Amino acid sequence: MKTFLRILVLALWLPLGIAQASPADEVLQRHIEALGGHDKLARIQTRVMEAKISVGWFSAKMKSRLIRPNIYEAEATILGQGGGSGYDGTTGWVRKGSKISVAPDKELKRMLRGNSLDWDRKFKQFYPTRRLLPDETIDGKSVKVVELIADNGDREIWRFDTATGLLKQLEATKQDEENPEPVKVISNVSDYREINGILVAHKITGLEGKREFSMELLSVVFNQPVAPIRFPGTK
Repeated sequence: MKTFLRILVLALWLPLGIAQASPADEVLQRHIEALGGHDKLARIQTRVMEAKISVGWFSAKMKSRLIRPNIYEAEATILGQGGGSGYDGTTGWVRKGSKISVAPDKELKRMLRGNSLDWDRKFKQFYPTRRLLPDETIDGKSVKVVELIADNGDREIWRFDTATGLLKQLEATKQDEENPEPVKVISNVSDYREINGILVAHKITGLEGKREFSMELLSVVFNQPVAPIRFPGTK
């Protein structure tokens, strides 16, 4: 589920703080302008979101709350078992059923990359290496291709529609304690709709290895009051 949450947030917006633009940065900057621009993204102080995630034959509803800059909590129930993750400003955690564990450093960096409303100020920190690759085509349409190497070593490929500048496809590799063998994850992003002047993707479909998955955004609300988020079990 963590993989889907991160992909979802990447699809919602990718605020980029870019000073001296390289060719890759120019592609990324065009994307943020297509979404609505830095100023509109900077006005977002909170985000409350609900989505339906389907993997193979089962599905789950996911709810998340995010407070600027990166305080968040996400929860879902899959096959009757609850799970999720969060960050209270000091500690990140992962919950599987009743078991709660502190997120290791590499996983925490991955979580914060996908759950930060001030991403536009930290993009270079999150992805120190950004490189423009040769153009490709998806469904007969030209796409700009950017390779990103994250601060924890994760490698990702983002493909942007040449005509619109919007993210069209994200390619990543899933590998963690539960999945020691690398698995390629391809996510196709579509159905952009305007909310408060910002384009938000409402649909993601793709493959995790050979397994199909989809995500449908049911609702997203910006700047709604959000209850404090704390490490589970603390007051």
